[in-house]
Amino acid sequence: MASGRFGQARTLAAADAELRTTFAELLDRRASDPGDDLVSALVAEQGRAISPAELSALVRLLLIAGFETTVNAIGNGMRLVVGRP
Repeated sequence: MASGRFGQARTLAAADAELRTTFAELLDRRASDPGDDLVSALVAEQGRAISPAELSALVRLLLIAGFETTVNAIGNGMRLVVGRP
């Protein structure tokens, strides 16, 4: 765990760099071996309808949006169950 005044910022920067690398590898894999998935379809549009920078940002957004909505759905569902047993 990072400590000190800038420890959290360094941890966040390292995690961001790792996530960027992971997504770059995923996009390269989907470009060379497309599947029947959303990322492959987006990669196929790269250079035509989507720039490389837009593609990278979009894939990151999909991860965050999917995570956020799932967390909120579970939390709200549990709140209802606990509030109305």
